[in-house]
Amino acid sequence: MPPKTSIYTPNTPRQKVPKSPSKTTQGIRTRLPDRLKDAKFIKETLKSELKLSFEPDDRQAHFVHHILQRYDGMCVAATGLGKSLLFEGKAKLVGKGQIVFVICPSKSLERDQMLHAQEKGPEALAIDEDTEKSPKLWEQLRTTAQIVYLSPEMVLSDAFRNKVWKDT
Repeated sequence: MPPKTSIYTPNTPRQKVPKSPSKTTQGIRTRLPDRLKDAKFIKETLKSELKLSFEPDDRQAHFVHHILQRYDGMCVAATGLGKSLLFEGKAKLVGKGQIVFVICPSKSLERDQMLHAQEKGPEALAIDEDTEKSPKLWEQLRTTAQIVYLSPEMVLSDAFRNKVWKDT
């Protein structure tokens, strides 16, 4: 009797990426504008668009390029290694109409990140349980916000989920 294998085992056969878009890859952007076509151009564009005084790392440029193509991504890095540039870059490079949600563990970090992002250009908001939930806030979130910093409690609240996901 052959050994049982789970779909999660490392020896699961992998499919090759199809040459033409299939149903499973339809959301992936295979072509980007010239200024975003590869990591070298991403580095130059990030530096100019976000008015950076330093050169972004290759890993940051590759990650931003990857998520601009609509691939999922996850970055785990220590404090000070440039995670903020990843979501600020994505927000700035895609422009208006798309929102990057960033979950922050503390209110002070939310506010600090929001202020730093606003200095670089993207329209940023911080929403937590202390924020006044006015119609103006929700309108700003729907129309101009590019980055929204949230507390974990806010993301899990029914009021937030109903307001953001059901009203849009």
